[in-house]
Amino acid sequence: MLLWVDGTCPKWQADMLSRRAAWEGAADQEHACYGTSISRFKQRDELRYTLRSIEKFAPFFRRIYLVTDGQVPAWLKAAHPRLHLVRHADFIPAASLPTFHSDAIQSHIWRISGIAEKFVLLDDDMCFLAPVSTADFYDTEGRVIVAADRRRVQPRSTDPTHRRAMATHAALTEKLGPLSYMRIAHGPYALTRELMADLWATLPDQLARLSHTPFRKADDIKVTSGAVQNLALRTDRAVALPASNIYGYILLTSRTDFSRFIQVPRVVGSVARFWMRRRMLKALCINDGNKAVNIPFIENVVRRLYARLFPEKSTFEI
Repeated sequence: MLLWVDGTCPKWQADMLSRRAAWEGAADQEHACYGTSISRFKQRDELRYTLRSIEKFAPFFRRIYLVTDGQVPAWLKAAHPRLHLVRHADFIPAASLPTFHSDAIQSHIWRISGIAEKFVLLDDDMCFLAPVSTADFYDTEGRVIVAADRRRVQPRSTDPTHRRAMATHAALTEKLGPLSYMRIAHGPYALTRELMADLWATLPDQLARLSHTPFRKADDIKVTSGAVQNLALRTDRAVALPASNIYGYILLTSRTDFSRFIQVPRVVGSVARFWMRRRMLKALCINDGNKAVNIPFIENVVRRLYARLFPEKSTFEI
């Protein structure tokens, strides 16, 4: 399953700007800035390369559900037999629409008609770098495999990522009792419909509130990158593996990440070899974080890297 948004679509922009004006008038400045950052909606044609990576490295995915706000890329072969286009209105209650909150959307994806009991969720900024199989997402007992980020949550941090992790931990602790919260790496997420339904049964108030929140807030719970995995771990329906052995992550707004990203002058070929051969990782995510990156050189490097990693068209393209 893939989530995608085209932030350049005129109709989508009009809906977003209208909803944002009302949101910013009601929310405090901190929440408004975090939730409406352009980095939430920017796209660099990553979807094209995500699909290429799926076709190359994850052919066992029987059907790919592309979840959008009714948008379809001009280059996409919408009638592809493995592709199923899903609009937000197909599975999210009308009272919660339009929404521009990825966690709110994720909280409802298990309701999509026809999806399998076990499914893998990707954002459009994630791609596979090596062959994967069901064994990379579920163990022999059917438990989900969690990519654990061993970095600790910082309780006093003002960073929204840490604050949302703390809010998720607090919500689960209130319902389930004390638990050791594990941060989850930003990469493909193995999920099940049963776990998602159970999360709604466990945190109904938090998820209902999230559903009616059109943009992210710094104290929201993290749905498919925190809450559902920690619920699964607590109830022995998940096993954790170190994320460093599974997923690569480049945060373009991190000086450390970006300096490593462009450390060699012949950048594109060297980075491709670094991620795909030396590290032998399963997947890669290139992310703006909470701030948009509008530096032409960086944009060019990212686009060239994707094109170098996946030069061949997929059958999903016209």
